[in-house]
Amino acid sequence: MKKGIPIDRTVLNKEIEKYGTKFAVQRLFNNLGMCGKKTVLLPPGTSPEKIERALSKLEIELKGVTVRFSYKKALNLPRGFFKKREECLKFILSQRSAYSIIIQEYTKLEFSFELYLNEGILYLQIMPGIWDVFTNVPPDIIREANGELTIWRYNKPRVVKLDTENNEFYFEKRKPLDFETLVDFYNRLRKYQAKLELLKAVFKPLCCHFYEDSRHIFSFINVRDFGEFPINSDSPIHFHLINSREDIDKWDGKKPILFNARAERDNDTPLTMTINHLATRGIEKVYVNYGILSHPAILLREAGIQVEQSYSLYERRNFKAK
Repeated sequence: MKKGIPIDRTVLNKEIEKYGTKFAVQRLFNNLGMCGKKTVLLPPGTSPEKIERALSKLEIELKGVTVRFSYKKALNLPRGFFKKREECLKFILSQRSAYSIIIQEYTKLEFSFELYLNEGILYLQIMPGIWDVFTNVPPDIIREANGELTIWRYNKPRVVKLDTENNEFYFEKRKPLDFETLVDFYNRLRKYQAKLELLKAVFKPLCCHFYEDSRHIFSFINVRDFGEFPINSDSPIHFHLINSREDIDKWDGKKPILFNARAERDNDTPLTMTINHLATRGIEKVYVNYGILSHPAILLREAGIQVEQSYSLYERRNFKAK
């Protein structure tokens, strides 16, 4: 794909159907120079011999690799981190043959981002460390609209998930980010503006996931293709809190709902059961602390429930967008 050439959505849709959203979009990011690291993409049914040859071209023992899978529009698929070629191959072969394979040079993740880009609005949510499906701490938020930049800064420490050079996870308390750091993220994202506009024209709107590594390089890795939805800029202060299905039945029918049920990696069942009970009760709108671009928020919208951001935990400042 040459710079500035529109992306053919028909071709992309065929690739998504054949290889899955993550694979097709990762190839798109790779072609646009937005991956930030060495990437190998293998279609479903690739022979063990071809997988082994592909792995031999990567410096696994020195740098390590991240392995992800792609299948239709599925989220929450298995993933792994490896520094031994044999273990990596064994992991890949243990998964479904229908999965496409995404292998990338390992880079240490420092910050995670979810971006929503539509006509007239940019909405960016920022999480220190790994933004896992079960993360329920509030992200920092940047909104650009009508020439104005609004930043909601979460001003309390967060316990965040990180990984070591040996691909082992650990949790660490991190102090709040300052406004200057958040503005810097926004300014650096603007360097990708032309490419993001290309993608926005295809996905209408664009909602994508990317991260920053220890080298301060952005790596774009996935797109959430779920259409337009309203972006609120204020919220109530007091809520009825829902952590589980039982809390739904205690609702008085009047107070705004703050949905705080957690997801679990590889098991969405408790979360989806709680969401389905919300829908059964006819609840049309909820607020969340953990981000309207998060995995639980996606599932809520798929159930027909409007999701809005709670801003009750934030310090807010306005800036002029450059």
